[in-house]
Amino acid sequence: MKTSLDISSITPISKKEAKKATLESLQKMLEVLFYFFEDEDKELEYEENLNDFLQAMWDISVISLIAAGVKIVGKDEDGNYIAKVKPLEDFKKFMCEEDYGDESQTFLEDMCENDDEPLIGMHEKHLII
Repeated sequence: MKTSLDISSITPISKKEAKKATLESLQKMLEVLFYFFEDEDKELEYEENLNDFLQAMWDISVISLIAAGVKIVGKDEDGNYIAKVKPLEDFKKFMCEEDYGDESQTFLEDMCENDDEPLIGMHEKHLII
């Protein structure tokens, strides 16, 4: 397993390719969200309910990539996508400025302090090289 990235092997990709790669990533996030939340929503056998549910999960996927600051910028020699990542500094501000949310809604920062260092857990090997 490679443990470092040789930036000389990164090939920039076009906007069209970046969009395709981003859509592939969003689709995987949608699949994950569906897996974890489909049993909480009732009557998904009805097309309108399923469509509404999938739209909500898609919106969460899109906002999650934005919050993480993920932008796919290239590919390596193995065909892996290379992303630039810069998490938002202020998620609440972004949500309010972009008309997704407003100040009257509850955000995580309103409910708890973020002093503890979060732990990745048992799946760290999939995220850290």
